[in-house]
Amino acid sequence: MTQAAVGVCVHSRRGVLSVTDARLFAPGREARAMLFARRMLRFPEVQSLEIDPVRATATVRYRAPPGAPRAFVHRLADALTGGETLEPGKLPPWRAGELVCLRRNGRLVTTLEILALGHRRLEARHQAIGRDPAAARRIEDALRQCPGVLEASVAGAALRVRFNPGVASAADLVRRVEMELLTAPDLCAAPVAEEVGFGLANVSLGVAALGEFLLPAVMPVSAGLLVFANAGAVRAAAGQLRAGKVGLPVLYSAIVGLTLLSGGFLSAALMFWCFRGWERRYRRDLEVETQAVLDESLGSPGEARVVSPDGRQRMAPLFEINVGQRLRVRAGERVPVDATVIGGAALVDETALRGDLAPVTRIMGDEVLAGSWLLAGDLDIAALRTGRRTRAAQMARALLAAAAPAPAAFALNRDAEAFAERTVAPTMVAAGLGLLVGGPAAAVAVLRPDYSTPIGVASPMETLRDVRIALRHGAMIQFGGAMTRFAACSWVVLEDHEALQRADCELAEMSVRGGIGEDQLLPALAAAGLWLGDPRGPALVRACRARGLIARRAGLREIDPAGVAIDYGNHVLRLRGRVDRAGLAPLRVEVDGVEVAGLRFRRAARLAAAASVRRLQTAGLRVFLASERSTAAVSPLARRLGVDRHAGGMDASSRRGLLRALADRGLGVAHVHLGGASRDPGDAHLSIVLGGDEGIERPDADIVLCGGSIASLPALAALARDSARRIGRARRLALAPNLACVAGAFAFGFTGLAVVVISNLGTGMVYNRARRALKSGSAAGGSETDWCAQDDIAAYEGAVDEGAAEGDILQRRACA
Repeated sequence: MTQAAVGVCVHSRRGVLSVTDARLFAPGREARAMLFARRMLRFPEVQSLEIDPVRATATVRYRAPPGAPRAFVHRLADALTGGETLEPGKLPPWRAGELVCLRRNGRLVTTLEILALGHRRLEARHQAIGRDPAAARRIEDALRQCPGVLEASVAGAALRVRFNPGVASAADLVRRVEMELLTAPDLCAAPVAEEVGFGLANVSLGVAALGEFLLPAVMPVSAGLLVFANAGAVRAAAGQLRAGKVGLPVLYSAIVGLTLLSGGFLSAALMFWCFRGWERRYRRDLEVETQAVLDESLGSPGEARVVSPDGRQRMAPLFEINVGQRLRVRAGERVPVDATVIGGAALVDETALRGDLAPVTRIMGDEVLAGSWLLAGDLDIAALRTGRRTRAAQMARALLAAAAPAPAAFALNRDAEAFAERTVAPTMVAAGLGLLVGGPAAAVAVLRPDYSTPIGVASPMETLRDVRIALRHGAMIQFGGAMTRFAACSWVVLEDHEALQRADCELAEMSVRGGIGEDQLLPALAAAGLWLGDPRGPALVRACRARGLIARRAGLREIDPAGVAIDYGNHVLRLRGRVDRAGLAPLRVEVDGVEVAGLRFRRAARLAAAASVRRLQTAGLRVFLASERSTAAVSPLARRLGVDRHAGGMDASSRRGLLRALADRGLGVAHVHLGGASRDPGDAHLSIVLGGDEGIERPDADIVLCGGSIASLPALAALARDSARRIGRARRLALAPNLACVAGAFAFGFTGLAVVVISNLGTGMVYNRARRALKSGSAAGGSETDWCAQDDIAAYEGAVDEGAAEGDILQRRACA
């Protein structure tokens, strides 16, 4: 049966009804498509319904009752225009604009293909599970956390669950899986760790142990497995020798040859198995820790509070949020999407996203970013960007690229390969001496120590630690080796830009009435100013310090666009005045509802960036100011900043010549610029871009300062030096046990098996140290409680003032 109308086509054949109607199924018509699905699926005979928005077509597959198939088809056709519907809660959710297939299994309608559904067992399949390993891992984790689930596993596109029917129902578990499938694509997740195959390693170890202890006749099998496992290294070694090079393939091939001569197959198999074990452990740990950094610094909540036109609120998953939708965010919560504030006032921590080291107040008309914390106050917001289009999602992608270890052919990553390559030549020389002294057994014991794996497992953790700490200072590391290069810099070249000329705000006048002493009132003003979220807060703290007074934190009573109020002792103190990003608007002071003082502010004589320049110099860096303006015009700014050298009239070409000249003299250079300076592939300088609000994805930058100032630069320099020291210690710790093994092979006759044990103990020591350092850097830094952790607010001045000491900022952000 075929019916044609304007824009509508209905086609029927045995068991299938197809409807094409752009008014029902085209993108943007999801509500009508949902109503159609509820009408069709109320019939128990309907087995499945597929809706394709691209073709604006719905396909209904049914099993007609025997004896009256034509009558049932007419009932379906009548349901196209009206009739009863299935309850809304009986249908699963699906993503707008995408093809969906709704299948019936008894009373359950689901997007999954149910393979088996028993009293205690559920088996299902979905193509998305097989395509997206991250979604598969999240589904496993989500189901294992459900009460009553005894076992949950994913293999390919298939899901298997065992559950206690007295605690969990199959329908609830199916809905949980469907929600995870919808949620996963919109989240920025760490890549799922690749599975490390243990098949060959297990067989090699088992056969070697059998030959060593029980059945010597299987030794040839061990030899064959050893050669098979290292065939690639042998081929690469031949190529290196023809090119006159000696690298890791040559070392591995020498180990294979000497093992065949000495018969130490058990130690070779055990070392191979340990390689696989460390690779699996570090990949899984790196996935977990990378996800923790994403969640801590850039994470968004799984749900958002949606406000309907009549003021009602409901929690909805993020994939349901559309641009323009009204949401509400409360104190202590993260902003779910990039949005415009349409009501309320709140103090927001957005350090990782905008680079502001202190919280800022957001009011109507301001933009807030997904992942920001509301420290105080509530906001009504209208969604601007959702999902992967948010600034946090962009930063997460850049973070994942920086934290991902660069692959290598003969080690866990390039850092490991580069480090181990330097040990090959002396190790081969020592092995030759061992061959002369003790034969093949001694030589293979000298070659057996593993220099690459300790650095291979520790280096990614150290890089991730740098990324995490840098984000807490409003900076994003885009390349893993950036901190090492920064530590080698001796010059910082600053390009002249507007932010360098920004002066601090300071208290100009305090008019007190009612007999209250200024020294009595000022600590309370500083405590209240802490919650203002603009430059007047730190100005009050500095004024308090200048008089030798100590300001204490006080709990916030209320915050609104007109000011803040705190409880101070038995009194309520209010600061009244509009939010002012410049920090120059006056404030009125009320105590218990009575106005007692007025405050006026002005620009300070000192430049905010001057303190950052001074701290860079204290750290041993020299600062050069380059400007396109004339030398005479830029000289006053250079004097106020206190830079070591400056030059005017420098266009892009002359600045590039300066950077190359410094590099040619062997001086490391960090170039801080606004992003307009492109970099040639051969340029050696470190590129640091001031991101600001224009965006953070700068492919030519090693580091992006998310804000428009250099406030975090001294802290990054301190982090770079600390990172270089940590990597140096890791290398020494990696060398120590392996060199001890070499010495033991000569002095005490260490066997290859003893060397394997000692070398892997050393690897564990290096790796555990790196993991502890990473976890110590994960202590609080993303919640509203971190900012209010101390009673004495002296650290607040360091956090909000560009003159903060590196140590103060590091302490505030809990950087170990």
